[in-house]
Amino acid sequence: MRRNSLILSIIFFRLCFGQEEILSGQFEDFYIDHHKHYYTLDINGTIKKYNSSYQFLSQQNLKIDRDLSYMYVANPMNLLTFYRDQQKIRVYDNFLNVLNLIDLNALALPEIEHIALSFDNQIWAIDGFNKNLYKISLKGKLKYQLENLSNYNIFYDQLYWIKTNEQQIVLSTDQGLYFLDQFGQFIKKIPLTQMVHDIHGQRLIFSENNTYFLYNTKNFSQQALSLPYKEGQKLIMMNNQVFILRKNGVDLYDIK
Repeated sequence: MRRNSLILSIIFFRLCFGQEEILSGQFEDFYIDHHKHYYTLDINGTIKKYNSSYQFLSQQNLKIDRDLSYMYVANPMNLLTFYRDQQKIRVYDNFLNVLNLIDLNALALPEIEHIALSFDNQIWAIDGFNKNLYKISLKGKLKYQLENLSNYNIFYDQLYWIKTNEQQIVLSTDQGLYFLDQFGQFIKKIPLTQMVHDIHGQRLIFSENNTYFLYNTKNFSQQALSLPYKEGQKLIMMNNQVFILRKNGVDLYDIK
């Protein structure tokens, strides 16, 4: 979660179809899983889940371990909440019931700075000190670790995010994007040091000079997008749609 979080009203727009108000209220963050469920997080730490038709399904309070660092909703059957300050991970089912609490301190790991759900439904975690990559089961068991990532030609000072993209792991860093296979082995680097907001399949969106760009990681082509620019706010890409979190809502655009 961003430290200076915003109070948001959720409003959806389609670029060609005008404005359509779907959900409204005061929220701090917004998430979408791969089954097109929507999640809104309010200032009290309550997450609310909606189906693809924007009908309310369930809710849960996520500030049980104080400040939430991030929520991972890629797999709606196993949602993860990460509390960096407390070094804890909570695992939820698709009804937002707690399945497990993982105390990373009990695994005697250096401080973990980022996590992601792996392709085989386990947890990737990276520590900020040694820059080791770990795989942890949803039961909280350490499966294995890869030693310092520099041994795999991965160098960075700042890690912005780690995501599972199809069967690959993608690390967004100040030195560019690093792609690893599902076993954590280095595949390639794309030296794109601009702010990368999200990646989905072969495409990603980055911003530069107050403009959003769509970038193809397969043929390295890029095109400018006619999307209103607002710096420092969340962007989610899914298939041919882009959701941009803004001060007064979430804009939904179709892209080709």
